[in-house]
Amino acid sequence: MKNMYNITYISNILKKYNIYKIILFVLTFYSQSLSQTIYYPLQVGNYWEYTNEYFLDSKFRIEVIDTLPINDKLYYQVINTQSNSNSLLRYDQSGILYSYSISNNTETLSIDFSMNVGDTLTFWYPDSIYFYYLILLSDTSTVHTPIRTFNNCFEYLKDEPDVWDDEYWYYYAPNIGMVLVWTWLTQAYFLTAARIDCEELSIKTLSVLKEFNIFNSYPNPFNPTTNIQYELPQRSEVQITIYDLLGRKVTTLVSETQEAGFKSVIWNATDRKSTRLNSSHIPLSRMPS
Repeated sequence: MKNMYNITYISNILKKYNIYKIILFVLTFYSQSLSQTIYYPLQVGNYWEYTNEYFLDSKFRIEVIDTLPINDKLYYQVINTQSNSNSLLRYDQSGILYSYSISNNTETLSIDFSMNVGDTLTFWYPDSIYFYYLILLSDTSTVHTPIRTFNNCFEYLKDEPDVWDDEYWYYYAPNIGMVLVWTWLTQAYFLTAARIDCEELSIKTLSVLKEFNIFNSYPNPFNPTTNIQYELPQRSEVQITIYDLLGRKVTTLVSETQEAGFKSVIWNATDRKSTRLNSSHIPLSRMPS
């Protein structure tokens, strides 16, 4: 069974030396009860735009463009520019998102937002021997995007063991939809613009950052990697170093000058020699800026 690492932060800002210390504790993962709400708002005109965390020119868009009644049910036509897909989706009152195939004249479950934390669904690809798992890891995750912070997000893990041996993490915010998709191959795509039921969301609405912020890592728990996010109020020299409880240096994640703004760094729970840490370790991080 894979080791899963759960990280939370205790932050202490030492203003005299302008030093930021971050302590990361490996804790026992726990879940809370599922809350019912809409996690995939379907309305013509709704759209979501996503931008890669490192390559700002790498973007994709999901948009609801039309409706189509089929068998006394109303489906929404949704296009995705990343996968070049054109889907027919409907969201029922029980919190299940369905997809309809015109060629096969069949309706299949796409995402179940009524799942309990820890539940697993198995999906088979059409006309294929390959499958993937969809696991609800949390229903209380917090995601920080360039638009704003979203709380009580559903965090799903999509594991494709027989295809690419790859894992994807999807985060859906209440009454917003997907706000983050992350994989260790393509990094993260954050929500950077959206229209949800006539409400516009945009980076332009951000206020000026006045202080240093450190956010919860994602995915959480994680395996094999996690993403540590922070914000800088001004151009700064940044060094992020991981230590163990005995004060021994484990590895350095960042050591460079960075411009002000939203930042993230990936850690794969390994030391300087690329040796993976045991999940019982408690890593400490010191970040002078």
